[in-house]
Amino acid sequence: MKRYVFPFILVLAAPSLVYAHLNSYSFSTVTIKDEEIGFELRFPYINTIELFAADKNMDQVLSKEEIEAAQQVMYYYFANKIKALSEGRQLQLVMNDARFAEEDDQSFLVIDFTFAGYRKPENVYILCNVSEEVDPYHQNIAVIKKDGKQYLFTFTSSTYLDVNGITPDMEIKDPRLRKRPRADTIQNATDLIQSSTASVDSATP
Repeated sequence: MKRYVFPFILVLAAPSLVYAHLNSYSFSTVTIKDEEIGFELRFPYINTIELFAADKNMDQVLSKEEIEAAQQVMYYYFANKIKALSEGRQLQLVMNDARFAEEDDQSFLVIDFTFAGYRKPENVYILCNVSEEVDPYHQNIAVIKKDGKQYLFTFTSSTYLDVNGITPDMEIKDPRLRKRPRADTIQNATDLIQSSTASVDSATP
């Protein structure tokens, strides 16, 4: 699959949209490595078709061909919404792969991104403000993997992750959330979400 690299130009490719629903969730796994940061986004099917109209035959499945046809527009959209800032510069976002996945009663567009140019222990601020066009209250529930531990963080339009500011109270204790958070388990662990959101500044750097 063709890899896309975002060249530090902020492009918003999605057209003007009407708020379709509120309080939706997407999910991500952020992996902090020595020389790169991995960002796997699990974007719900409903949000995907609202933003990109990718399901051309409306069979509630995104085929490889449908994803490839919309992939460039998807890339430009997410490159404007998912950012990493390090030492005064924006890291390059590389889109490695995109695929459709069905898990129990949920369907996702799964995209593997990489932030290139990172060198540990540089401090990095990560922002993820997806789907605000259709849901201003959208939350991205993230598992942060760093130094052999896993932490929970909630990305919204008013929060960002300070990678070097991760605190012990953000560490995931609930075993249901260690593999991948889901909407149903998240609703039963709101104390973890509130604690992770309160652990960082809510202002944008």
